[in-house]
Amino acid sequence: MRLRGRGITLIEVLVSLSLVSIVTLMILALFVPSMSLFRRQTGKSDSYRGCLMLLEKFRVGLMNSQMETVTISPTGQAISWQMIEDDPPFSASTGDALMSPEFAVLYYKEDEKRVYYKLYNSGSSGPPDQPSFLSLSDLNTAIGSPSNKTYVIGRNITEFRITDKDGDVTLLEPPLTLTIKSEIDTEHIGNNDSESFRVQASVTPRSMRW
Repeated sequence: MRLRGRGITLIEVLVSLSLVSIVTLMILALFVPSMSLFRRQTGKSDSYRGCLMLLEKFRVGLMNSQMETVTISPTGQAISWQMIEDDPPFSASTGDALMSPEFAVLYYKEDEKRVYYKLYNSGSSGPPDQPSFLSLSDLNTAIGSPSNKTYVIGRNITEFRITDKDGDVTLLEPPLTLTIKSEIDTEHIGNNDSESFRVQASVTPRSMRW
């Protein structure tokens, strides 16, 4: 005597589909928030790392220059300093730094929330053993001039300010301090929240007077 297999009823199909749907929804309920949190933390981490690299560029650049070559805009949103030659960096006879004709320019564009780094040749620097500097007019020219040596080194920056010890950048008094604030908009991951943080670095460039 052969046994005939029982067919699957419609109710059993519906129950099975319901169970699959419930399990799927539970997995999504756990997975989606985890992915959102991961993206949020990754964005914040990337921005924080970028800010630290920006501060390092500011600190190392000024430490390898001289105070006499530094110019800061009245708003504190731009700074320039004269570069030192790579090879050789110092005079064999006097030990003085050999200055490059190029200036490093670090500036902030508030409307773009970006910080730029540019190498600019003014064409009017003096002898290699004599430090030079950009006037405020030259600094503005450097910022506005096109160059293939312009790089974005900071994004999502909502605050950028360079100050000296007494807050008056007309006559610079070290140390020089850069303060930046970054804000990450997280609305794209399902909320209207944002992440922000502020970091700063201070540096005292070398000086021929000291």
